[in-house]
Order: sequence, then C-alpha cells, then structure tokens
Amino acid sequence: MVKKLCILLLFVLSCGSSSSNLVINENNESNNVSKVSRLSPVFNGECEYSLEEALNLIYTIGIDNELKLKINWVEADSKDFDEKCLNKVVGSNLPQGSLIENNSKVELVVAVYRDPPQLISDENASLSEEGMLPEILDVYEGAELVELIKTEAVVTDIEPLKSFNQLLVVMQSKEFIYFYNNDTNTLEPLFRFTNNIDTEPSTEGGIVKIQVIDDDYLLVAYHNKNMELIIKQFNLLENNIEESAKTLYREKIFDSVHHCLDMEYDSKNNILYFCRGDSTMQIDLIAQQAHLYDGKIHRFAFSSVNGLVPLPISSDRQDFVKVFPNTYPEKLESIYAIGLRNPFQIHLSDDGVLYIPDVGEKNIEELNVIKVDEKTNLVNFGWPFFEGTLKKDINQDEMTPSEYDEYINNLISTQTKPYLQYRHEDTPAGYRCAIIGGTTYKGQESNAWKNKYLFADYCTGEIMTLFGEYPNFRVLNLIQLSYITAIKNDLDGEILIATAIDPGSKDGPGKIYALKLP
Repeated sequence: MVKKLCILLLFVLSCGSSSSNLVINENNESNNVSKVSRLSPVFNGECEYSLEEALNLIYTIGIDNELKLKINWVEADSKDFDEKCLNKVVGSNLPQGSLIENNSKVELVVAVYRDPPQLISDENASLSEEGMLPEILDVYEGAELVELIKTEAVVTDIEPLKSFNQLLVVMQSKEFIYFYNNDTNTLEPLFRFTNNIDTEPSTEGGIVKIQVIDDDYLLVAYHNKNMELIIKQFNLLENNIEESAKTLYREKIFDSVHHCLDMEYDSKNNILYFCRGDSTMQIDLIAQQAHLYDGKIHRFAFSSVNGLVPLPISSDRQDFVKVFPNTYPEKLESIYAIGLRNPFQIHLSDDGVLYIPDVGEKNIEELNVIKVDEKTNLVNFGWPFFEGTLKKDINQDEMTPSEYDEYINNLISTQTKPYLQYRHEDTPAGYRCAIIGGTTYKGQESNAWKNKYLFADYCTGEIMTLFGEYPNFRVLNLIQLSYITAIKNDLDGEILIATAIDPGSKDGPGKIYALKLP
C-alpha cells in the first residue's frame, strides 16, 4: 500500500494523491460541503465518499471547530472490495460517530485500481539484463531460524558492544536505546536518548541507526521533531553517558520520509561512511547535485576530539558530469558516491567491500558494491536518471533538450552499473518489492560462510547470499521469512534477523530471530 500524509492546521498544507487532489475555495470553505459536527463521518465499509469528499469533510470539521488534525491515507487494491468501492474510502481508524478531538489522527483507506506490475514505466525506457536476478533461485538447504524475542516495535538496528558483552537495539519511533538481556530474553532500556525524537509512526522517525566505535564511543543517528537529521556522539566510558553527548551532524529536512540515514565505520582506517537518501525529491535531481548531502555516500575521518572531518576523493568536480544552474559553486568535500535513492542498510565487510543496497521506486531493486581500498574516483549510480539499468525519462525544466541529451550521454558513459539488480515482479517465492540490506558472516561456527554477504527482499522474505565473484557469482536462497527489516551480527558474528509482524505498521510489533547457517 502507498501511504500519504497530510497535516491540517486550520488550513491544508500541500498534500496530494496520484488519483485526486483536495479542492478548497479561496474563501476557505470546502466545495459542496455544509457545516458538520465533530462526529466522525461514516467511513467504515460504506464506500460512500471519494477521497476528495472525505478529506473535504475532515477539513471542514477542523475549520469549523478550530482543530489541529493529522491525516493519513493509504491506497488498497480495489480487487479486495466490492466494485462500488472503487476510488471510495472503505475504512478509517475512527469509529463511526466518535468525537474528533484536537490533535486527532485520522487515517483513511481508499480502494484504487492497480495495474498488473510493469517493468517499463514509459515507452522510451530501456533495460540491460546485466546482473539481473533470475525469477527462481537455487535453494541452499539446511538453514534454520530460531525465534529469540518479540519486540514492541519494529527493530531498525542491532549493534554489538563487545567489551560490555551486550547487544544494543533501537526500534522505529522509540526514543530509548535498549540492550538485549540474554538471561531473561528481554529488551531493557539502557538510557532514554532524548525526548525530542520524532516518534510518529507515519514518519521515518525515532533512532534509525547506531554505530559503536572501538567500544569507546557510540554514534546515534536520529530524526527529531524539528524535522532535522542528527548524528550525536556519546562516550561509553563516562559514568553518565547522556551528558557526554556531542553533535557531529545536523541537517534540516523538508519531508518526514528521508530515505535513509545510515553509517558504517572502518576501524582499520578510522573512517566513517555515512549515507543519505534522496528525501523523495527525485524531481529536483538532488542525488546528482554537488552541494547537497541527499542521495549520496559520504566519507569522513572520525576523531573523538574533532568529530567528523571530510575526506575528499582524488577526482575533481568534473566527475559530477554537469553542474545544474541552481547548484552552488562549491561542492561538499565529503562526497564519496552519488546517484542513490534509498540506500537502506549499507554494510562494510571485514575485507573492505562496501555493500550499498538501493531500494527502487517502481521497477528495479539494486545492490551496489565499492571496494574501498581500490576506489579513487567518484562513483555515480545514476539515480534519478536510472533505476538500476532502467533508463528513466526525467523532465528537467532547467535544461534545454540538447543539454539534457548531453547530460544523459555523459552519465551513461560514467555510470557505475549495479552489482546485482532485480525486477518488481511475481516469482514462485512471491512478489519481489524491496531490497533489505544485510551483513556479512563474521562468526566462527562455519568457515565456509566467512565474509559471505546476506541480504533479503521485504515482500518475498527470501534471505539470499552471494557465492562466487562478479560477474560469475550465484545467488542462493537460504530460507524465507516475512517482512524483514534488518540483518545484523550478534556478539559472536553470527546472523540476526529482525522482522515486522504487521507490515502496515511502522511502530510494531516485531521479532528478532537467530539464523543458523548450514
């Protein structure tokens, strides 16, 4: 389902759906809607209102009663409802006739027609078969899953803290850092991080990533209530961890869905790799612009005293192919790779391979790879002009047609193609929809699995691994597990899998499993 978000604060901020838009008169009265009371309209199961009509009703309730409301709506496949419900609201979180209070959340479900999934989104698109995952994967027999714990929310990260013999855990829309108590099989709060964390389940809020550095420092990346992405450093050796906080990175964002805030630390070279998604702003081409953090991998030298110091790559500005007219003269010295959409759960292996999964938009999921010891020039993965190797038609008013063609030709000649890619499509394992980045095996129970990379697809639950070297590697399916949100290592380097029990809820519950490899 596709989720939409709208904030109503005595007026409606810009918020739309691909199927309809909210229409409001200039005199702040909604079209064709008379005054209504604060009672929730009849939304559940009656299929009486279109989305536009339902939003206008809620808008009027807010205006007439001076209420601040937050509205979400999701699109459900109309094949699951009566024919009369097409493009109608079929459900709500509020009981019919209930009183709508100030600061209420109103969630609607609208039934829409969904075309069968198509690979090519426009007639000019083209796709290379290079690195394409087959529909049917060979199965590597013998893997087992052991359920460890049920969590009250979806787990976003698990990080070993070896000197303390603890596993640190953070969850979606939660403001606590927890540790896993192996004796009681429970998660217990280590400390409350901050009361300014965005804990709304409709956002990518909460603590999204933690990174332990040499068992001395803890870096915490989070999304706060002021629409900022922040990384803070904590000294784990201090008696009061909270009071040791130091802000390393702070950036204002303009959408609650930021598409990734992630970190990986290279302990051998004291380098922090830090990724940012495109904040859903593909039309602005920010993933290709040199002055913005969005849609890129950044590289910093880490120092507990100096914080994050940018590490420029050896290539010059020409590697950015073309600077758009609205790009500032300077570029960020920390930029290491560009052209990414949603690089969810990056991972640096012990042998120096940076794995960068990139969640696609409508057509292609991709896995990108950088060997950090060999890389000297800027890498461009192509988004938003390419989704995997699928060429997309992005209209850019700031360029003439000839400038656009020149840009695309230059990009094609310099783009780093995916190490592996796969389509959004039905397979015998189910419908593949979103790549979930993973980790490499670092345990001692099986030397045959050393440094093997494991990743998954969110919808099919296929847990996959790579055997061999590019381009002649094989992808094998180990086991299936629904709605995987993270693949991490435990204290011994063995594999942990976090899942969501309810795929429609970002704030839980979830589970953590141990994966026993054959």
